[in-house]
Amino acid sequence: MKLDDFVNRLKPRIKQGARVLYAEDDTGTQYIWRKRILEPLGFHVTVVSDGQEALDKLSSESFDLMITDFDMPKVTGTELLNQLRAANSRMPVLFLTGLATLKAINTLNDPHVSVVAKQEIHRLVDEAQWGEEQRDKAVADMEAFFRKAGVSV
Repeated sequence: MKLDDFVNRLKPRIKQGARVLYAEDDTGTQYIWRKRILEPLGFHVTVVSDGQEALDKLSSESFDLMITDFDMPKVTGTELLNQLRAANSRMPVLFLTGLATLKAINTLNDPHVSVVAKQEIHRLVDEAQWGEEQRDKAVADMEAFFRKAGVSV
């Protein structure tokens, strides 16, 4: 399934105009998520390159959800989440991470946190030919997060 097909399948289910804070230090991944997924889905996206920038934005702007990498300079994704929760925020958070840290994040036990392995999205970008079951699971996983985050209809 091509990435465009993935986005087109999700788009009718997304509330347009939701504000997303996206924290990612890798510019290639930033581009894919911002320009090929989030903006085409109708989100207003603010991109920052590290956890400290994310904290600065969170203190001055409001967002509907946050998407963040786990390993970032200055402030990690976990530290960012801890500070967000310490401020009594229940903002939904989606961690994008490599498979090595996937297990660690799944142990956070936070009902407002979801996790997606970057490799799964990279397979879409590479336009790998997925079977129907894999395609449906990828769409269902992202739709479940967006529904939990309150930005899906």
